[in-house]
Amino acid sequence: MEQLFARSGGRTGAIELRGARAFVVPHAGPEYSGTVAAAAYQQIARSKPERIAVLGFSHFMFHQGVLIPDVDAYRTPLGEIAVDRGERNALLGSKPFSAGDPRDH
Repeated sequence: MEQLFARSGGRTGAIELRGARAFVVPHAGPEYSGTVAAAAYQQIARSKPERIAVLGFSHFMFHQGVLIPDVDAYRTPLGEIAVDRGERNALLGSKPFSAGDPRDH
């Protein structure tokens, strides 16, 4: 990851997208899209957000609504991000959110 961050910084410099609220980060293997993903991660790190929402789409199954896994944290290239359990529980109280393990569907 350090090489990807360095390569990305060499391509984009210290760009700062002030006020950016969302990033679509490619997730192919690091050898294919890692430099582009690293640029997004570096921007996120520089902006020091208070809250991050991680959205992902299944490539192998269909699920009606939004599935929220029961995990305590997500591991990212920027480090581990703790899940806000209170916010998770509040979302689970309304549609289209439901709890579960995506591997079970």
